[in-house]
Amino acid sequence: MPIGTMKANGQPVSVILEPVLKPQSEADLENLTVMTDAGPKPASSVAEWSRKSFRRNFSTRTAKAM
Repeated sequence: MPIGTMKANGQPVSVILEPVLKPQSEADLENLTVMTDAGPKPASSVAEWSRKSFRRNFSTRTAKAM
């Protein structure tokens, strides 16, 4: 996933973030460790997990959720 650009040798270069881990459950997310300026920390110390559900079908004719 591209997250921005930077210059290398005067040329713009895409910065891409590619996950190393592929969490399969909420427990996997809860046990995730991230690097911070202060060293490794639980992801929960820098992020909050939430779950949201959204309708996937949308009518462009009526602009209403189906």
